[in-house]
Amino acid sequence: MRVSVIGGSSVDTTTAEVAEELGEILADRGHAVVCGGRTGVMEAVCRGARANDGHTIGILSGDDPGMANSYVQTPIVTDINDARNPLVVMNGAAVIAVDGGSGRSPSLATR
Repeated sequence: MRVSVIGGSSVDTTTAEVAEELGEILADRGHAVVCGGRTGVMEAVCRGARANDGHTIGILSGDDPGMANSYVQTPIVTDINDARNPLVVMNGAAVIAVDGGSGRSPSLATR
């Protein structure tokens, strides 16, 4: 199952640790992680998933797959800026929000 994880692109250490542990847990249970593919919560959850051999998918706001964090295995470019947030949400069978962040509330409103 694909699980979407959303959250801030700039987070404190504690939030990053929580997101990384979440990624580890999701991978342990055989779930792929879908996120925005950049920094903060997105990078931490991907790092955790990859640490446990999980699959990571980053739905990027721009048109350059090189902008994905180094833990994203499958970068998907959209070139639609923050309008890509609903795509992140819609591509998971479940959605988990970690911490706040500008992308969280509008994304949840679409689900």
